[in-house]
Amino acid sequence: MASDRNAPGEGALPWRPERIARDGKMPATPPVRRLPRLRRVRRVNWRSIPEHAIVLSGAEVNGAPAPELIGFPPMNRVLKERLLDRYRFLPRHNVIIAEPVAPVVAANLSDDIRTLYAQVTALTEVRGSFAAERERLLARLGTAGAERISEAPEATRVERLVKDRYNSFMVSLRPDAAVPSFLYGPVSGANSVGDLILAEATRQTAAMPLDLPVTLHLALDCSYSMSARGKLDEGLRTMNRLGAVLPRIAGETRLKTYLFSDTVREGADLPLERPGIEMAGTKFAALFRRVAARAVAGTRNKLIVITDGEAEDMSPARRAAASLRESRFDVTQILLHNDDDLRSVVTDEYADLAGADGILRDERTAELDRLGAVYSRTRSEEELTEAIEERFAAFTALTEEAGGNQVVVTLFSALSLVSLEVYDRYLGLLTLL
Repeated sequence: MASDRNAPGEGALPWRPERIARDGKMPATPPVRRLPRLRRVRRVNWRSIPEHAIVLSGAEVNGAPAPELIGFPPMNRVLKERLLDRYRFLPRHNVIIAEPVAPVVAANLSDDIRTLYAQVTALTEVRGSFAAERERLLARLGTAGAERISEAPEATRVERLVKDRYNSFMVSLRPDAAVPSFLYGPVSGANSVGDLILAEATRQTAAMPLDLPVTLHLALDCSYSMSARGKLDEGLRTMNRLGAVLPRIAGETRLKTYLFSDTVREGADLPLERPGIEMAGTKFAALFRRVAARAVAGTRNKLIVITDGEAEDMSPARRAAASLRESRFDVTQILLHNDDDLRSVVTDEYADLAGADGILRDERTAELDRLGAVYSRTRSEEELTEAIEERFAAFTALTEEAGGNQVVVTLFSALSLVSLEVYDRYLGLLTLL
């Protein structure tokens, strides 16, 4: 089937179609998902271009696409004659064309291809920014390789990673299966447009995920403990980044935001600089119930929760998490964890002054400092290990109740990259269904 030979003059367009058959023909296929109006892609000579076809490549003038063909207009007799008169294309000059399933939808197919081109052009910038930040991060960590940040032991607790567990579908992949990705893979920026079109025509899996209707519910823990070590700042940065990136590369994703502590703030406009709610405890039940009530029919509903601690309302939180599972929400919890957060503990004498999370608030510590009180002690290594295991056990119990996935992030500056990876893989797996 495959030949990588290009038609004469083809390389001038900003993408390069692949896998054109040696005889220039490709089989017609039923309508497919990304380009439902596409019938087939094939190589023909200039003289044989049919009306309503769209020239994808091969009609370059001085190394650039002919101006009349920018925007992928459907071919008609007047346009064909104008091009021939102006540029003197030889009758046997080869071009690659896309044909619609019917002449009446040629203009619609042209719109679809322009939209795809714009999406991939945006992806070029998004992927470049992601790759540059990822490379800087890996260099700082002193680690090499093509591993995903969410699976890098320098940035996460990989032994706690749970992935590919979803309530709305089952994942069954071969070990060597390639999952379509906006962020990773062989496609390089705008070079993917031709490959995507041909993948549709040949019913192959393209490297870029489909733009599918998904409602992404993104929740950020704004409890008091999130103010330490820059966790809240990284969480807000992650929300803002997803809010900026997703409309450019996944326009069918509808983003809903939630900020939660003892209360829930819903629908905050992005970008955000402050959470806008009182930073108190870590209560999950009200959040889960609110998210469940905001499910959007006719879309996949995906919840990503970013937190730094276990639920203070574990029993009702587990019941609410089970309700999400029964409602077929797909859930990923991201835990921001640092061992040092648990290294100190309030002494028994002052424990009743601490919040439900066991943390003394700033105003309390300021008062105790003035009194010269000793209100904290350092846990022994054995106690610290036990406290960490208790945190992970509580976190995992809630994840399991929700029937979902979890990532434990130890390098907080990696949070936005990890969150992008989580959602990118989700869309890639949906594409394979």
